[in-house]
Order: sequence, then structure tokens, then C-alpha cells
Amino acid sequence: MPSFDINNIKRIELTMRHPVTVFKAMRTRSGDNSDPEMSGEEPAEVDFEQADTWERVTFAVAKLKALRELDIWFDHNKCLYWTEAHDRAALASLVPLTRLPNLKMTVKLPNHFRDNRFTVSFTIE
Repeated sequence: MPSFDINNIKRIELTMRHPVTVFKAMRTRSGDNSDPEMSGEEPAEVDFEQADTWERVTFAVAKLKALRELDIWFDHNKCLYWTEAHDRAALASLVPLTRLPNLKMTVKLPNHFRDNRFTVSFTIE
């Protein structure tokens, strides 16, 4: 059986669909409790554990020196727009990855805007 060296990974595709309460837990962990639209069900301990796992995933990915492409698809389990599910908290964990000079990162957030406006692509630097 051939050996597998995790340090040779060049591309990762992640798809994550969390309950909205996990994103609330991320928001709470970030110290931002100012979003009035985030009313309703409060995060349970399992939601905080999932939020912490997401943080650990981003730190582990940052250690993969051969990684050149990272595609992430975030979703949640409610019919809410991302402004109501607190996209900033989930995306904040990706900031350390922006320091990797050879990494091309794509993040997809379905139903991100309240209308069907065309939006211009942008790069996080």
C-alpha cells in the first residue's frame, strides 16, 4: 500500500452545512453580540463544539504548505440570508489563510444577498 503524505495536498474542497445556531456560536465566540437580526434559537454546547472545530480546520489547512487551491461552500439549514446567519464570524476564521502567498481560495455563500443584484468578484488581501 502506497504511503500518503498530507503535506503534498494541493487542492481541498470543503462543503459545510451547519445549523444556524452554529453560526450564532461563531458570532458569540468572536465577541460580536450586536446583530439584532439573530434572534430566536440560542446555540447549545454542541454548536460551540462545531464552531471550535471550524476554527481548528482553518489552522490545520494553513499548515499545508503545498496547498494551492481551497474551495469552500458554506450553507446553513434555514431560509435566511447570510446577513441574518452572520457570515462575518464564519469568514473571520479564514483570515490566516490569506497570508499563504500561493493559495487561491474560493468561498461560496448561497443566498448571500437580499436581491438578485450582480456583484463583482473580489480578492481578500
